[in-house]
Amino acid sequence: MRTPRLLPLVALSALAVGCADNVPPVAAPVDAPSDAGPEAPATGDPATGDPATGDPATEDPATEDPATEDLESRVGDDTWMLVDGQVGDGVLAVPDDAHVTLRLDPDEGTLHGTAACNAYDAAYALDGGELVLEWLSSTGMGCDEPLLAVERRYLDAWHPSGTLAVELAEGDVLTLRGPDTRLVYERLAPAADRTMRGRWQLVAIQHGEGPDASVVRVTDRVALHVGEGTYTVTADCFTVEAEWVVAGAEVAVPAWSAEYADPDGVCLEDQPAQTAALDGLGRAFTTVVEGDELVVGQLGSETSLRFRAVDAG
Repeated sequence: MRTPRLLPLVALSALAVGCADNVPPVAAPVDAPSDAGPEAPATGDPATGDPATGDPATEDPATEDPATEDLESRVGDDTWMLVDGQVGDGVLAVPDDAHVTLRLDPDEGTLHGTAACNAYDAAYALDGGELVLEWLSSTGMGCDEPLLAVERRYLDAWHPSGTLAVELAEGDVLTLRGPDTRLVYERLAPAADRTMRGRWQLVAIQHGEGPDASVVRVTDRVALHVGEGTYTVTADCFTVEAEWVVAGAEVAVPAWSAEYADPDGVCLEDQPAQTAALDGLGRAFTTVVEGDELVVGQLGSETSLRFRAVDAG
């Protein structure tokens, strides 16, 4: 765009002093319209603007930092399990029957995982070697206090600054650091292809592995219907509607809701099988399909739910 020229108006007057002929004052000249046509447009400066219009140059859209792209390619689309941590002055210790996971989705700019009890998700951005958190939310399922205590400390580690430095050592150890915070994760092996869609009936709850495992047969009606990205659990005491997505070595549960047969939850007090199903399918879980059986478990837990196919497909 051209810089307009400022044209100051100068009033000129002349007083004639002299001889007998009294010369009147001379008026200031007024610019008359030019017959040469409109002023030619500015040609601009190719170095600073558009050569045709003279408009200022615009910067090229910013491209992503190569270091950020490299970090996203090495960290994203895998599931990471917390193995060590420190929040404030204390160590963040995860009980053997719980697990804390993290998964980044660079394409969507979101992360999600399991925080010992509930599922959590957030929006984030990678800026060089820093992970900048935009918001974070979690589901509200109740768990025993030891798990909830771990969950609170873990989620608190993300909140104080919203920014954590990212370190990746030897490709399989991910460390996030912030003020008074250190979270260390290990990469989990990719999940095998699973075909869990269909209708299943809970038939047993297994505790432990190998020859020392104990199996409790289930007579309660606990039905699982797995569809494309959704599943429903139907029992005498509750109905669960949830969304699922394969996330590395586990099935993540980004959305979960339950409707109970009684508002006080008294129905579940004497129903250990239904309670186990509600807990096992209310957060991220692992699955193994063995013929007409579906085994559902949690990372770090020795308890699993065994379902039998009712209508595979």
